Amino acid sequence: MTTDDSNIELRREERFSINSVTLPFLATRIEDMALFQYLLLDISMHGARIILPQWVVKRELLHQDEGIDFHLPFLFHGETFNKGSVAWAKWDEEKGGQVCGVRIDVRAPLYYPVFVSFEGQSITMDMTEFQTSRNLLAKILKDTILLKRGILIYLRHIKPVLPRITGYDALKLEQLQSFLFAHVRENIERNIEILAGYLHIIEDDACSQSRMQQLFDLEELRLVMEPELDASVWSNAFEQDVMRQYIGAIVSLEKKVFYNYNTLVMIYAHGLAKSDPACLDLDLEIADGI
Repeated sequence: MTTDDSNIELRREERFSINSVTLPFLATRIEDMALFQYLLLDISMHGARIILPQWVVKRELLHQDEGIDFHLPFLFHGETFNKGSVAWAKWDEEKGGQVCGVRIDVRAPLYYPVFVSFEGQSITMDMTEFQTSRNLLAKILKDTILLKRGILIYLRHIKPVLPRITGYDALKLEQLQSFLFAHVRENIERNIEILAGYLHIIEDDACSQSRMQQLFDLEELRLVMEPELDASVWSNAFEQDVMRQYIGAIVSLEKKVFYNYNTLVMIYAHGLAKSDPACLDLDLEIADGI
């Protein structure tokens, strides 16, 4: 391998320490799909330590042995894991939240080349496939828009079967559709527009990853990617098997959206950790042309 090739390889696979990540990720409790935010404190060969900040603890607390889907890829010996359980939990006054030790031991697919490395104690981005982080960001946003549209498709499929499976009269059906469907559909369409706006920014800005903190509102992105429907409310409203199948399919899409959000958080944190203000994407493109 030549010196130039080595430089390209180093640029394509970039790592930064877990300790430098101070942004919250999204996770769900497996039993009831309750969504919560958590910070990753550190990782070891046996699992990780996370903290639920005080603003999260007001709504959610974790307990020993509860199953957690972290929606975050952890790589260990070439295999990816993203689910596990709470080994222990305690309140930490100094850190201002509930600190939990978690086991991460359920295998999962890796959708993008951004992951938490157990061996490297770091978050790693491998740009071999996408060449630039701008391409990767665009891919994640496009995929998320498709997932949101998939939820809309399921909602359209549900609507015509409601009269048959519920037996409700026309008035009650209209009220149900207005309460459960119209609001959700409008919210999804609005969220798709916001995501499309970010995609437009990415496609127009060659330095989008290194300037991501200026271009992206992470709080807005989190709200856009939170669940479009409350699975527990819908499950209680519809006990029919066919409806539960639709709800399960929508929840499956929502999980992929959470994964995409967490991947964006890792890329965002990577941009914050960079000390070089230069446009790194352009540097990589120039290096590839050498």
